[in-house]
Amino acid sequence: MFESNAKAFTIIELLVVIAVISVLAAIVLANINQYAEKSRNTRRKVDLVNIKKALMMYAIDHNNTLPASGFGWSDGGQGWATNNNAGAPCYGGGDLEDFLDGTDANIPDPKNFYVKMPHDPKCGGCGGCGSNPGGYMYYHSGSSCAVVFAGLENPTAADLSSCTGVCVGLPGYGMNYCIEIKL
Repeated sequence: MFESNAKAFTIIELLVVIAVISVLAAIVLANINQYAEKSRNTRRKVDLVNIKKALMMYAIDHNNTLPASGFGWSDGGQGWATNNNAGAPCYGGGDLEDFLDGTDANIPDPKNFYVKMPHDPKCGGCGGCGSNPGGYMYYHSGSSCAVVFAGLENPTAADLSSCTGVCVGLPGYGMNYCIEIKL
């Protein structure tokens, strides 16, 4: 009869290897989620910079006037929710997207295309995230100042301080990051 001197793994050794692989996989998955969150926050910040640039181009074409809106808040300023649902506005009339892509009927000439409106990478659309609308918001103070807002996931202290001292306050709705637009 043939006898083999080959050693086999014991069940304990196999279980230890499986446990080590499981722990390593859990660590990697936690880091992937953290990096995905940071990536979405970076995209939100870049989106607001692009919206600001589009608003500045709009103002140049319209005698240093920022777009106004019918979506008002109780303190009298004009604001928009800039998210949409398959091309239709979420909140009744036009929104910032309609102004910046040139499709709103109330835009004074010239009706130019300024930007394809970006949408929140996680919560875009009318459903949003929970009680928050999930898009970007725009608030025009009625003067030569406006602010665009985004809701960051787990914002840093520096992110939260971006809304300190701007010409209009936070609208709520989970918005916690601001970029001010001054003409």
